[in-house]
Amino acid sequence: MEIISESSTVEYNRKYAVTYKDKELDLEEYCERGENTITYNFHSLKGNKIVEQKLDPDQNSSQFTVAYFKYINTYGTIPTFKLSPESNHGFAFKMIDENGEDYVMKFVAEVAGHKDTYCLNLEEFGVYIFDKEVLEKDPYTMEMDILLEIYFTEDRTKLLIVDYDQHEFYGIDVHYKRILSGKLSKTYADISSYIQDGEKYDFIYDKKGELSEIKTFSGDVVSYIEKSDNMCNATYRIPYAKTSYGVIISDQDHVLYESRYRNTEEGEQDIDTTIRLLTKEESENFLNYVEKIWLYNDILYN
Repeated sequence: MEIISESSTVEYNRKYAVTYKDKELDLEEYCERGENTITYNFHSLKGNKIVEQKLDPDQNSSQFTVAYFKYINTYGTIPTFKLSPESNHGFAFKMIDENGEDYVMKFVAEVAGHKDTYCLNLEEFGVYIFDKEVLEKDPYTMEMDILLEIYFTEDRTKLLIVDYDQHEFYGIDVHYKRILSGKLSKTYADISSYIQDGEKYDFIYDKKGELSEIKTFSGDVVSYIEKSDNMCNATYRIPYAKTSYGVIISDQDHVLYESRYRNTEEGEQDIDTTIRLLTKEESENFLNYVEKIWLYNDILYN
Protein backbone atom coordinates (compact mmCIF):
# COMPACT_ATOMS: atom_id res chain seq x y z
CA MET A 1 0.00 0.00 0.00
CA GLU A 2 1.40 3.38 -1.04
CA ILE A 3 0.68 6.12 1.48
CA ILE A 4 0.10 9.39 -0.36
CA SER A 5 -0.47 11.61 2.63
CA GLU A 6 -1.25 11.36 6.30
CA SER A 7 -2.48 14.09 8.60
CA SER A 8 -3.62 14.15 12.20
CA THR A 9 -4.97 16.80 14.55
CA VAL A 10 -5.07 16.68 18.33
CA GLU A 11 -6.76 19.46 20.28
CA TYR A 12 -6.81 19.80 24.07
CA ASN A 13 -7.29 22.79 26.39
CA ARG A 14 -6.75 25.44 23.65
CA LYS A 15 -3.67 23.63 22.35
CA TYR A 16 -3.52 21.72 19.10
CA ALA A 17 -0.99 20.14 16.79
CA VAL A 18 -1.37 19.26 13.09
CA THR A 19 0.98 17.03 11.11
CA TYR A 20 0.98 16.33 7.38
CA LYS A 21 3.41 14.07 5.51
CA ASP A 22 3.95 13.03 1.93
CA LYS A 23 7.00 12.01 -0.09
CA GLU A 24 8.21 15.61 -0.54
CA LEU A 25 7.10 17.40 2.59
CA ASP A 26 6.67 17.16 6.36
CA LEU A 27 4.46 19.88 7.82
CA GLU A 28 3.85 20.54 11.50
CA GLU A 29 1.53 23.20 12.89
CA TYR A 30 1.35 23.88 16.60
CA CYS A 31 -0.85 26.32 18.51
CA GLU A 32 -0.55 27.33 22.16
CA ARG A 33 -2.10 30.37 23.87
CA GLY A 34 -3.35 31.73 20.55
CA GLU A 35 0.03 31.62 18.77
CA ASN A 36 0.37 29.42 15.69
CA THR A 37 3.69 28.13 14.37
CA ILE A 38 4.06 26.19 11.10
CA THR A 39 7.23 24.31 10.16
CA TYR A 40 7.75 23.13 6.57
CA ASN A 41 10.42 20.42 6.14
CA PHE A 42 11.07 20.01 2.39
CA HIS A 43 12.85 16.83 1.24
CA SER A 44 15.35 16.93 -1.64
CA LEU A 45 18.43 15.12 -2.91
CA LYS A 46 20.55 17.93 -1.49
CA GLY A 47 19.09 17.37 1.96
CA ASN A 48 16.17 18.72 3.97
CA LYS A 49 15.36 22.42 4.22
CA ILE A 50 13.20 23.80 7.02
CA VAL A 51 11.02 26.93 6.74
CA GLU A 52 9.27 28.22 9.88
CA GLN A 53 6.40 30.72 9.89
CA LYS A 54 4.46 32.43 12.70
CA LEU A 55 0.71 32.88 12.14
CA ASP A 56 -2.14 34.89 13.56
CA PRO A 57 -4.68 32.85 15.59
CA ASP A 58 -7.26 32.89 12.76
CA GLN A 59 -4.83 31.67 10.10
CA ASN A 60 -3.90 28.09 9.29
CA SER A 61 -1.95 25.97 6.82
CA SER A 62 -3.15 24.93 3.37
CA GLN A 63 -1.89 23.15 0.30
CA PHE A 64 -1.68 26.48 -1.47
CA THR A 65 0.69 27.94 1.12
CA VAL A 66 2.71 24.72 1.01
CA ALA A 67 3.11 25.12 -2.77
CA TYR A 68 3.90 28.83 -2.37
CA PHE A 69 6.82 28.20 0.00
CA LYS A 70 7.94 25.13 -1.95
CA TYR A 71 8.24 27.35 -5.04
CA ILE A 72 10.41 29.84 -3.14
CA ASN A 73 12.50 26.99 -1.73
CA THR A 74 12.98 25.48 -5.22
CA TYR A 75 13.57 28.56 -7.38
CA GLY A 76 14.95 31.02 -4.82
CA THR A 77 12.51 33.74 -5.87
CA ILE A 78 9.04 35.00 -4.97
CA PRO A 79 6.39 34.11 -7.61
CA THR A 80 4.82 36.94 -9.58
CA PHE A 81 1.30 37.61 -10.87
CA LYS A 82 -0.05 38.20 -14.36
CA LEU A 83 -3.08 40.46 -14.77
CA SER A 84 -5.84 39.94 -17.33
CA PRO A 85 -8.41 42.79 -17.55
CA GLU A 86 -10.69 40.46 -19.53
CA SER A 87 -10.26 37.63 -16.97
CA ASN A 88 -8.97 35.36 -19.75
CA HIS A 89 -5.66 33.58 -19.10
CA GLY A 90 -3.89 31.62 -21.83
CA PHE A 91 -1.85 28.58 -20.83
CA ALA A 92 0.57 26.13 -22.44
CA PHE A 93 1.05 23.06 -20.27
CA LYS A 94 3.92 20.64 -20.93
CA MET A 95 2.33 17.20 -20.74
CA ILE A 96 3.18 13.58 -21.69
CA ASP A 97 0.95 11.62 -24.10
CA GLU A 98 0.08 7.90 -24.07
CA ASN A 99 3.27 7.10 -26.03
CA GLY A 100 5.49 8.78 -23.48
CA GLU A 101 6.18 11.72 -25.79
CA ASP A 102 6.19 15.39 -24.81
CA TYR A 103 2.88 17.09 -25.59
CA VAL A 104 1.86 20.72 -25.13
CA MET A 105 -1.73 21.52 -24.18
CA LYS A 106 -2.92 25.04 -25.03
CA PHE A 107 -6.18 26.58 -23.90
CA VAL A 108 -7.69 29.67 -22.28
CA ALA A 109 -9.00 29.57 -18.71
CA GLU A 110 -11.80 32.09 -18.23
CA VAL A 111 -13.42 33.25 -15.01
CA ALA A 112 -16.99 34.38 -15.65
CA GLY A 113 -18.43 37.35 -13.80
CA HIS A 114 -15.10 38.97 -12.91
CA LYS A 115 -13.49 41.94 -14.70
CA ASP A 116 -9.90 41.83 -13.45
CA THR A 117 -8.24 38.61 -12.33
CA TYR A 118 -4.67 37.77 -11.41
CA CYS A 119 -2.94 34.50 -12.31
CA LEU A 120 -0.17 33.02 -10.18
CA ASN A 121 1.72 30.21 -11.94
CA LEU A 122 3.69 28.09 -9.48
CA GLU A 123 5.09 25.92 -12.29
CA GLU A 124 4.69 22.22 -11.43
CA PHE A 125 2.86 23.02 -8.20
CA GLY A 126 -0.22 24.47 -9.88
CA VAL A 127 -1.87 27.52 -11.44
CA TYR A 128 -4.08 29.79 -9.33
CA ILE A 129 -6.42 32.58 -10.51
CA PHE A 130 -7.49 35.20 -7.97
CA ASP A 131 -9.71 38.22 -7.64
CA LYS A 132 -7.85 41.53 -7.87
CA GLU A 133 -7.71 42.15 -4.09
CA VAL A 134 -5.21 39.30 -3.70
CA LEU A 135 -2.15 41.52 -4.19
CA GLU A 136 -2.84 43.15 -0.83
CA LYS A 137 -2.76 39.81 1.02
CA ASP A 138 -0.11 37.43 2.29
CA PRO A 139 0.11 33.72 1.31
CA TYR A 140 -1.97 32.66 4.31
CA THR A 141 -5.01 34.75 3.33
CA MET A 142 -4.67 34.74 -0.46
CA GLU A 143 -6.43 31.40 -0.81
CA MET A 144 -9.68 32.97 0.39
CA ASP A 145 -9.88 34.71 -3.01
CA ILE A 146 -8.99 31.76 -5.26
CA LEU A 147 -11.48 31.61 -8.13
CA LEU A 148 -9.95 28.80 -10.18
CA GLU A 149 -7.00 26.43 -9.83
CA ILE A 150 -5.32 23.94 -12.16
CA TYR A 151 -3.13 21.03 -11.09
CA PHE A 152 -1.03 18.43 -12.88
CA THR A 153 -1.35 14.76 -12.06
CA GLU A 154 1.95 13.33 -10.91
CA ASP A 155 2.65 11.66 -14.29
CA ARG A 156 1.63 14.79 -16.27
CA THR A 157 -0.98 12.90 -18.30
CA LYS A 158 -4.02 14.74 -16.87
CA LEU A 159 -5.08 18.12 -15.55
CA LEU A 160 -7.47 18.76 -12.65
CA ILE A 161 -9.36 22.07 -12.84
CA VAL A 162 -11.25 23.30 -9.75
CA ASP A 163 -13.60 26.23 -10.42
CA TYR A 164 -14.71 27.71 -7.09
CA ASP A 165 -16.57 30.53 -8.84
CA GLN A 166 -18.89 28.04 -10.60
CA HIS A 167 -18.69 25.43 -7.80
CA GLU A 168 -17.46 22.60 -10.03
CA PHE A 169 -14.37 20.58 -10.91
CA TYR A 170 -13.27 18.36 -13.77
CA GLY A 171 -10.27 16.38 -15.00
CA ILE A 172 -9.10 16.27 -18.62
CA ASP A 173 -6.49 14.17 -20.44
CA VAL A 174 -3.92 15.36 -22.99
CA HIS A 175 -6.55 15.15 -25.75
CA TYR A 176 -8.83 17.57 -23.85
CA LYS A 177 -11.26 14.72 -23.13
CA ARG A 178 -13.15 15.13 -19.86
CA ILE A 179 -12.51 12.10 -17.66
CA LEU A 180 -13.82 13.40 -14.34
CA SER A 181 -16.39 16.02 -13.37
CA GLY A 182 -18.57 17.08 -10.48
CA LYS A 183 -20.00 19.86 -8.31
CA LEU A 184 -18.52 21.48 -5.21
CA SER A 185 -20.59 22.17 -2.11
CA LYS A 186 -21.49 25.86 -1.72
CA THR A 187 -21.76 25.58 2.06
CA TYR A 188 -18.56 23.68 2.76
CA ALA A 189 -15.34 23.43 0.76
CA ASP A 190 -16.03 19.75 0.09
CA ILE A 191 -17.07 17.68 -2.90
CA SER A 192 -20.86 17.50 -3.22
CA SER A 193 -20.91 15.20 -6.26
CA TYR A 194 -18.73 13.82 -9.01
CA ILE A 195 -19.02 11.68 -12.13
CA GLN A 196 -16.59 8.89 -12.93
CA ASP A 197 -16.88 5.95 -15.32
CA GLY A 198 -20.42 7.13 -16.20
CA GLU A 199 -21.57 7.03 -12.56
CA LYS A 200 -22.70 10.05 -10.54
CA TYR A 201 -21.83 10.14 -6.85
CA ASP A 202 -23.59 12.50 -4.40
CA PHE A 203 -21.94 13.37 -1.08
CA ILE A 204 -24.37 14.16 1.76
CA TYR A 205 -23.13 16.25 4.71
CA ASP A 206 -24.68 16.86 8.12
CA LYS A 207 -25.14 20.25 9.82
CA LYS A 208 -21.55 20.15 11.12
CA GLY A 209 -20.22 19.78 7.60
CA GLU A 210 -19.18 16.17 8.12
CA LEU A 211 -19.79 13.49 5.52
CA SER A 212 -22.79 11.38 6.51
CA GLU A 213 -23.71 9.44 3.36
CA ILE A 214 -22.74 8.79 -0.26
CA LYS A 215 -25.41 8.04 -2.86
CA THR A 216 -25.13 6.91 -6.46
CA PHE A 217 -27.57 7.10 -9.37
CA SER A 218 -27.43 3.35 -9.95
CA GLY A 219 -27.64 2.52 -6.25
CA ASP A 220 -24.15 1.02 -6.08
CA VAL A 221 -22.51 1.30 -2.69
CA VAL A 222 -19.15 3.02 -2.47
CA SER A 223 -18.74 3.85 1.20
CA TYR A 224 -18.71 2.52 4.73
CA ILE A 225 -19.73 5.02 7.42
CA GLU A 226 -20.37 4.39 11.10
CA LYS A 227 -21.63 7.30 13.19
CA SER A 228 -22.94 8.10 16.65
CA ASP A 229 -23.33 11.29 18.70
CA ASN A 230 -19.65 11.40 19.70
CA MET A 231 -17.92 9.20 17.13
CA CYS A 232 -17.52 9.02 13.36
CA ASN A 233 -15.64 6.24 11.58
CA ALA A 234 -15.74 6.62 7.77
CA THR A 235 -13.91 4.99 4.88
CA TYR A 236 -14.95 6.04 1.39
CA ARG A 237 -13.73 6.40 -2.16
CA ILE A 238 -12.78 9.88 -3.36
CA PRO A 239 -12.20 11.07 -6.97
CA TYR A 240 -8.89 12.83 -6.42
CA ALA A 241 -6.32 14.01 -3.88
CA LYS A 242 -4.03 17.04 -4.01
CA THR A 243 -0.53 16.70 -2.55
CA SER A 244 2.51 18.95 -2.44
CA TYR A 245 3.84 17.20 -5.55
CA GLY A 246 0.77 16.94 -7.79
CA VAL A 247 -2.67 15.38 -8.17
CA ILE A 248 -3.75 11.74 -7.87
CA ILE A 249 -6.95 10.71 -9.69
CA SER A 250 -8.74 7.53 -8.64
CA ASP A 251 -9.50 4.76 -11.14
CA GLN A 252 -10.99 1.26 -11.04
CA ASP A 253 -7.62 -0.50 -10.77
CA HIS A 254 -6.18 1.89 -8.19
CA VAL A 255 -8.90 3.14 -5.86
CA LEU A 256 -8.15 6.30 -3.93
CA TYR A 257 -9.88 6.35 -0.55
CA GLU A 258 -9.97 8.42 2.60
CA SER A 259 -10.34 7.13 6.15
CA ARG A 260 -11.42 9.30 9.07
CA TYR A 261 -11.92 8.65 12.73
CA ARG A 262 -13.42 11.29 15.03
CA ASN A 263 -14.01 10.91 18.75
CA THR A 264 -15.32 13.97 20.61
CA GLU A 265 -15.43 14.32 24.36
CA GLU A 266 -15.85 17.37 26.56
CA GLY A 267 -12.73 19.53 26.26
CA GLU A 268 -10.90 17.17 23.91
CA GLN A 269 -11.06 16.31 20.22
CA ASP A 270 -9.08 13.85 18.10
CA ILE A 271 -9.20 13.72 14.30
CA ASP A 272 -7.12 11.39 12.13
CA THR A 273 -7.26 11.46 8.33
CA THR A 274 -5.39 9.19 5.96
CA ILE A 275 -5.51 9.24 2.15
CA ARG A 276 -4.15 6.19 0.35
CA LEU A 277 -3.91 4.81 -3.17
CA LEU A 278 -4.46 1.04 -3.35
CA THR A 279 -2.89 -1.44 -5.73
CA LYS A 280 -5.12 -3.30 -8.22
CA GLU A 281 -5.51 -6.29 -5.87
CA GLU A 282 -6.14 -4.07 -2.84
CA SER A 283 -8.66 -2.03 -4.84
CA GLU A 284 -10.68 -5.14 -5.71
CA ASN A 285 -10.59 -6.33 -2.09
CA PHE A 286 -11.64 -2.88 -0.82
CA LEU A 287 -14.62 -2.59 -3.18
CA ASN A 288 -15.71 -6.16 -2.36
CA TYR A 289 -15.39 -5.45 1.36
CA VAL A 290 -17.51 -2.29 1.11
CA GLU A 291 -20.21 -4.16 -0.83
CA LYS A 292 -20.35 -6.93 1.78
CA ILE A 293 -20.56 -4.41 4.65
CA TRP A 294 -23.58 -2.67 3.10
CA LEU A 295 -25.23 -5.98 2.21
CA TYR A 296 -24.87 -7.02 5.85
CA ASN A 297 -26.37 -3.70 7.03
CA ASP A 298 -29.33 -4.11 4.66
CA ILE A 299 -30.04 -7.57 6.06
CA LEU A 300 -29.55 -6.38 9.64
CA TYR A 301 -31.74 -3.27 9.54
CA ASN A 302 -34.32 -4.08 6.83
